[in-house]
Amino acid sequence: MIHSDVIIVGGGPAGSTCAWKLRQQGVECLILDKQIFPRLKLCAGWVTPDVLSDLQITADESPDSLRCLRRIQVHLGRCRLSVNAQQYAIRRIEFDAWLLQRSGATVHTHEVKQIRKEGGQYVLDDRYTCNFLVGAGGAYCPVYRTLFQPRHPREGSQGGRGGPIDAHQAQGLVERGLLRAIVGEQDHLQVADEARQQLEQQRHDG
Repeated sequence: MIHSDVIIVGGGPAGSTCAWKLRQQGVECLILDKQIFPRLKLCAGWVTPDVLSDLQITADESPDSLRCLRRIQVHLGRCRLSVNAQQYAIRRIEFDAWLLQRSGATVHTHEVKQIRKEGGQYVLDDRYTCNFLVGAGGAYCPVYRTLFQPRHPREGSQGGRGGPIDAHQAQGLVERGLLRAIVGEQDHLQVADEARQQLEQQRHDG
């Protein structure tokens, strides 16, 4: 068995950034992804400046394929509208691989098929064990299929203490030093009470 304190299933932007932030806090983690990076990814061909800000990167240090779009042309029949904008076109095959490399985390190419809890740990395919488990594999993530069905993967928590959070929320909480536990007693992504209260307060204020 290969053991890691934290295992992240999914090496895309959510998984690699979560690993990057955890490692900044001194937490070593292992990323599992069924594909070898760089891997072909055709969706989401651009990002906003807020994304770059959240990822704490600048256009100068990002992959060479990133291009700034300062105007967007909108065509509606014979009408043409030009809109000022600052967006960044990316190639996911390069952008995702760059984020994964930046994380510095160990990556294993492995397709997770079975997850069970045993003796206070999570066992994946009788090959990996961990104390904390993060699902960052999208709508078909095995962590979601095992621990969250029939809950929709995009559905947020509606309050309550120790409720489930997604990888993006976990990343923000780690950054603010609030994340204590990723998977809790009831097989849900959980946070400490003060983290949950702060998150709910931000939603209320926002």
